[in-house]
Amino acid sequence: SHLAPAGVKVVTAMAMVRNSVGVDSYVADEIITSRAGVRLRVGNTDAEGRMAMVDVLCHAKEKALKDPNPQIMTIATLTGHAVLAVGPYSAIMDNGPAK
Repeated sequence: SHLAPAGVKVVTAMAMVRNSVGVDSYVADEIITSRAGVRLRVGNTDAEGRMAMVDVLCHAKEKALKDPNPQIMTIATLTGHAVLAVGPYSAIMDNGPAK
């Protein structure tokens, strides 16, 4: 089928967050540990979307390492930063083969 070309495997994941205040929220200058085991200092508490995306990208990398010639792409709103960077267009970044 033209919707499922031979030799092409597409895997998707979504990271979605909601700005909330509560006992599980993190604060500026807090040190947290990512899914990959990397310790991160929270410099900006408006980064919850980026923090969730990092965990999803880590999961995608682990899955992609098992496939030949993997490509990982991200699409994100990231508040107004994408608009500042590229104007009224979508920002899509390809980081090359996962390693």
